[in-house]
Amino acid sequence: MKPCLIWTGATDKDGYGKRDPLGGRSWYVHRQVIAEDLGWEAIEGRVILHACDTPSCYERTHLSVGSQTDNMQDAISKGRLHDTSGEGNARAKLSTEQVREIRSSTESYSRIAVRYGVSKSTVAGIKTGRTWRVAG
Repeated sequence: MKPCLIWTGATDKDGYGKRDPLGGRSWYVHRQVIAEDLGWEAIEGRVILHACDTPSCYERTHLSVGSQTDNMQDAISKGRLHDTSGEGNARAKLSTEQVREIRSSTESYSRIAVRYGVSKSTVAGIKTGRTWRVAG
Protein backbone atom coordinates (compact mmCIF):
# COMPACT_ATOMS: atom_id res chain seq x y z
CA MET A 1 0.00 0.00 0.00
CA LYS A 2 1.21 3.49 -0.79
CA PRO A 3 2.01 5.69 2.22
CA CYS A 4 -0.68 8.03 3.49
CA LEU A 5 -0.87 11.59 2.18
CA ILE A 6 -1.58 13.55 5.35
CA TRP A 7 -3.57 16.77 5.15
CA THR A 8 -1.76 19.49 7.08
CA GLY A 9 -4.42 22.19 6.72
CA ALA A 10 -7.58 22.70 8.72
CA THR A 11 -9.34 19.65 10.17
CA ASP A 12 -12.61 18.94 11.91
CA LYS A 13 -12.82 17.67 15.52
CA ASP A 14 -12.26 14.07 14.32
CA GLY A 15 -9.16 14.90 12.29
CA TYR A 16 -10.68 14.86 8.79
CA GLY A 17 -9.09 17.42 6.46
CA LYS A 18 -11.27 20.36 5.41
CA ARG A 19 -10.69 22.73 2.51
CA ASP A 20 -11.65 26.32 2.03
CA PRO A 21 -15.20 26.84 0.81
CA LEU A 22 -16.11 25.70 -2.67
CA GLY A 23 -19.24 27.50 -3.73
CA GLY A 24 -19.61 28.92 -0.22
CA ARG A 25 -19.30 25.56 1.54
CA SER A 26 -16.29 23.81 3.07
CA TRP A 27 -15.48 20.31 1.78
CA TYR A 28 -13.74 17.34 3.28
CA VAL A 29 -10.51 16.74 1.44
CA HIS A 30 -10.99 12.97 1.12
CA ARG A 31 -14.44 13.51 -0.44
CA GLN A 32 -13.06 16.06 -2.88
CA VAL A 33 -10.28 13.66 -3.97
CA ILE A 34 -12.86 10.97 -4.79
CA ALA A 35 -15.18 13.49 -6.47
CA GLU A 36 -12.37 14.73 -8.70
CA ASP A 37 -11.87 11.14 -9.83
CA LEU A 38 -15.45 9.83 -10.04
CA GLY A 39 -17.63 12.96 -10.06
CA TRP A 40 -19.69 14.53 -7.30
CA GLU A 41 -22.80 12.59 -8.31
CA ALA A 42 -20.98 9.30 -7.65
CA ILE A 43 -20.53 10.15 -3.97
CA GLU A 44 -23.80 11.92 -3.27
CA GLY A 45 -25.42 10.26 -0.27
CA ARG A 46 -22.43 7.91 0.14
CA VAL A 47 -19.53 7.79 2.58
CA ILE A 48 -15.83 7.57 1.83
CA LEU A 49 -13.98 4.72 3.51
CA HIS A 50 -10.31 4.95 4.47
CA ALA A 51 -8.46 1.64 4.06
CA CYS A 52 -5.70 3.08 6.26
CA ASP A 53 -8.08 4.29 9.01
CA THR A 54 -6.28 7.65 9.07
CA PRO A 55 -8.85 10.48 8.98
CA SER A 56 -6.40 13.08 7.69
CA CYS A 57 -5.23 10.85 4.81
CA TYR A 58 -6.25 11.81 1.29
CA GLU A 59 -4.21 9.26 -0.70
CA ARG A 60 -6.60 8.21 -3.50
CA THR A 61 -5.62 4.52 -3.34
CA HIS A 62 -6.64 4.43 0.34
CA LEU A 63 -10.15 5.76 -0.37
CA SER A 64 -13.28 4.03 -1.62
CA VAL A 65 -16.97 4.85 -1.88
CA GLY A 66 -19.45 2.90 0.21
CA SER A 67 -22.61 3.00 2.28
CA GLN A 68 -22.85 3.79 5.98
CA THR A 69 -23.42 0.06 6.52
CA ASP A 70 -20.14 -0.66 4.69
CA ASN A 71 -18.43 1.88 6.93
CA MET A 72 -19.78 0.27 10.11
CA GLN A 73 -18.88 -3.24 8.93
CA ASP A 74 -15.36 -2.01 8.12
CA ALA A 75 -15.03 -0.55 11.62
CA ILE A 76 -16.33 -3.77 13.20
CA SER A 77 -13.98 -5.95 11.13
CA LYS A 78 -11.02 -3.80 12.21
CA GLY A 79 -11.99 -3.94 15.89
CA ARG A 80 -12.89 -0.25 16.14
CA LEU A 81 -16.54 -0.99 16.95
CA HIS A 82 -18.35 -3.91 18.49
CA ASP A 83 -21.00 -5.64 16.41
CA THR A 84 -24.28 -4.75 18.07
CA SER A 85 -26.48 -6.43 15.50
CA GLY A 86 -28.51 -9.51 16.23
CA GLU A 87 -27.68 -11.21 19.52
CA GLY A 88 -24.81 -8.73 19.98
CA ASN A 89 -27.38 -6.03 20.74
CA ALA A 90 -28.12 -5.84 24.47
CA ARG A 91 -31.77 -5.08 23.69
CA ALA A 92 -32.26 -8.06 21.36
CA LYS A 93 -35.33 -10.12 22.22
CA LEU A 94 -34.62 -12.92 19.77
CA SER A 95 -31.85 -15.42 19.23
CA THR A 96 -30.30 -16.14 15.85
CA GLU A 97 -32.09 -19.50 15.82
CA GLN A 98 -35.46 -17.81 16.45
CA VAL A 99 -34.80 -15.41 13.58
CA ARG A 100 -34.11 -18.36 11.28
CA GLU A 101 -37.39 -19.96 12.42
CA ILE A 102 -39.28 -16.72 11.73
CA ARG A 103 -37.76 -16.43 8.26
CA SER A 104 -38.80 -19.96 7.34
CA SER A 105 -42.28 -19.78 8.90
CA THR A 106 -45.34 -19.65 6.65
CA GLU A 107 -47.63 -18.41 9.44
CA SER A 108 -49.06 -14.89 9.45
CA TYR A 109 -46.96 -12.07 10.83
CA SER A 110 -49.51 -11.67 13.63
CA ARG A 111 -49.18 -15.29 14.79
CA ILE A 112 -45.39 -15.15 14.61
CA ALA A 113 -45.35 -11.88 16.57
CA VAL A 114 -47.50 -13.35 19.35
CA ARG A 115 -45.42 -16.54 19.50
CA TYR A 116 -42.12 -14.67 19.92
CA GLY A 117 -43.40 -11.67 21.88
CA VAL A 118 -42.42 -9.08 19.30
CA SER A 119 -44.32 -6.64 17.08
CA LYS A 120 -45.59 -7.39 13.58
CA SER A 121 -43.21 -4.72 12.26
CA THR A 122 -40.31 -6.61 13.85
CA VAL A 123 -41.45 -9.78 12.11
CA ALA A 124 -41.78 -7.88 8.82
CA GLY A 125 -38.25 -6.48 9.18
CA ILE A 126 -36.88 -9.97 9.79
CA LYS A 127 -38.84 -11.53 6.91
CA THR A 128 -37.74 -8.86 4.41
CA GLY A 129 -34.12 -8.88 5.58
CA ARG A 130 -34.27 -5.22 6.62
CA THR A 131 -33.18 -6.24 10.11
CA TRP A 132 -31.19 -9.09 11.60
CA ARG A 133 -28.22 -10.02 9.43
CA VAL A 134 -28.07 -13.79 9.81
CA ALA A 135 -26.03 -16.10 7.64
CA GLY A 136 -27.83 -19.14 6.30
